[in-house]
Amino acid sequence: DHRDLPAFPTRRSSDLGYLRTVQLAGNVGGDLIAIGTDLAGRAMRTVKIRGQLTAEINGQGDLRQVLLFGGADSAAVTTTGNVTVLYNRGDFVNSTVDVAGNLKRLNVIGVVDLSTITVGGMTTVAILHGDMTNSTLDALGGLTLLRSGDMAGSTVNANGTMRAFFCSSITNSTI
Repeated sequence: DHRDLPAFPTRRSSDLGYLRTVQLAGNVGGDLIAIGTDLAGRAMRTVKIRGQLTAEINGQGDLRQVLLFGGADSAAVTTTGNVTVLYNRGDFVNSTVDVAGNLKRLNVIGVVDLSTITVGGMTTVAILHGDMTNSTLDALGGLTLLRSGDMAGSTVNANGTMRAFFCSSITNSTI
């Protein structure tokens, strides 16, 4: 009898959160990953890549999280809006990040080497747990906090506004 079945609330398609997350397992390389809007016209919120990224992620609008769990090598992350969290658990090598708006938190667990990170707006927190070598961080709207391991042959441009800077050692670098 159908009356014995439990009742489930009906959901509109706009309630389905899975439409706003892109998750990729394994290494991702050689392709352009275009992140646009979901079926309701809202910007995608989260990009999760569990392998190494060697491709380009191109986001239209704001991204809440870009989570790279296998590092990035010769990769690019570009968005026309804001990014709340860019997290990279691994090395960030020969790669670029270009955020047109604000970047609230940049967190790289491995080294940053031969890479360029450009943020058109304000960067609130940049934490680089490893060393930063031969790389550039341009926070064109200013930088609240930068913490890094050793810095060698690198440039940090905070457009005249940096509130706190912590670094183990600095060699041939410009701040």
